Amino acid sequence: MASNPPAPEAPFKPSDTFAYGAGRTDEGPFEEWNPTADSSVPYVAATASPSSAAEDSPAAPPFSASAS
Repeated sequence: MASNPPAPEAPFKPSDTFAYGAGRTDEGPFEEWNPTADSSVPYVAATASPSSAAEDSPAAPPFSASAS
């Protein structure tokens, strides 16, 4: 005979806890991710101002269409 305890009954609803003891405290209700809400705030670089960044970095080389 196996020494492991029997498995718990399967939950009737998916929101029920399927484990021994109480559920985790760091989990909340399911919320669908909305990429539009995350991307609606413009990105702001916090490292340097645009004027000082242009002075410190070299200019990008021009685009060359010829392949070698």
